[in-house]
Amino acid sequence: MTKTPFIPPLLPPVIDYGASVSEIDEANRALGKLNGLLVNTPNPDLLTSPLS
Repeated sequence: MTKTPFIPPLLPPVIDYGASVSEIDEANRALGKLNGLLVNTPNPDLLTSPLS
């Protein structure tokens, strides 16, 4: 009984992240804004618990 080795599929092509930089930047700013709002909230866990 001969076993054949596992040969993984080829890796996907190189991804161009340059097109997504603006969306990533916008999401990063939105998370920073949310973090700034939560700093002054008495119990931030009430707002963030649905997210986890």
